[in-house]
Amino acid sequence: MIKVEELSLSVERNAKTTDDLAGNEVYLDNHNKEYNNIKDQILGVLNTVSEEPNIEGNYKEVLSDMLATLFMDHCKFHISRDFFPMKH
Repeated sequence: MIKVEELSLSVERNAKTTDDLAGNEVYLDNHNKEYNNIKDQILGVLNTVSEEPNIEGNYKEVLSDMLATLFMDHCKFHISRDFFPMKH
């Protein structure tokens, strides 16, 4: 299973790439694949820890924050495609 620290780094790298390439049509497929991959990994960890009540509380908030950050960056990427067509 992927470690929470690795997920955190993936979310940070995704945010940096989104800032650098937001709205770039060439990067669109890679962005969507990376977003879905990270999201699936976070949800996988959430599912695993939710089965263990003793550790669920330690991870639920951190993983939820990661999901929120990932989603915000995903939205930012797609919104920039609509508002800054020159990047396409």
